[in-house]
Amino acid sequence: MFRNTGSHGRAANIADGLSADGGYFADMMRCRMTRTEQIDLTRDMAPRAYFPSPRRAGIRGVMTFLVGVSALMVMAQPANLLRISVGTIGIVSDAPMERIAANTAEATGVLDAVARSFAMQIPVMSFVGFNSPLQQEHFNENYMQSDRYPVAVFKGRIIEAVDLTKPGTYRVRAKGSLAIHGVEQERIIECVLVVTERGVQVTSKFDVLLVDHDIRVPRVVQQKIAPRVEVTVDVLFTSGALPKK
Repeated sequence: MFRNTGSHGRAANIADGLSADGGYFADMMRCRMTRTEQIDLTRDMAPRAYFPSPRRAGIRGVMTFLVGVSALMVMAQPANLLRISVGTIGIVSDAPMERIAANTAEATGVLDAVARSFAMQIPVMSFVGFNSPLQQEHFNENYMQSDRYPVAVFKGRIIEAVDLTKPGTYRVRAKGSLAIHGVEQERIIECVLVVTERGVQVTSKFDVLLVDHDIRVPRVVQQKIAPRVEVTVDVLFTSGALPKK
């Protein structure tokens, strides 16, 4: 499932399982988009190609259409499928001459509490809190190339066979594909999951090497940009979360 595409493998975006109607988690995990396409969380995801137009197909077409839509509505909100309702992703670059820190609250994602599968994405341009507007501009234009690679994606599965339907605190490893700057790397990331009646709180801290994702830093500013960036994650998955606009 997690094929290492090498240093120039292009990032696979999360598919339409993050849409407003819930979609299908399996489709989300295996579907790929182009590197410039972002997720539209508000669009209607009903697969029109599967159902004839009522105006063209008569009574039989209408019945087929209604049966199909009804099935989608039943499947749209499985109890085990949780979504990010609130959370923060932070990044820190601690270089000899400059410290860069930024964060975003715009992460979206889903977690299948039974299958222990997950997928989440972060709009790169949503990071705020930089030391200056110029620093933010350099981050997006010179290093992350956010117009070309607008999202970072992590998708995969929890290794440990934990029961995320039961309250408790679980230290686990998430294995999956981390796509940043259009380059995928297979990663195993340690996380702490706290399951309560509210949902599943996920916290983690890990490092990302710029070289692993083909992020190049000119020699003249290498004392200002650390080769290793610390990432912190603190998000809450809930069953009642609404897609973010």
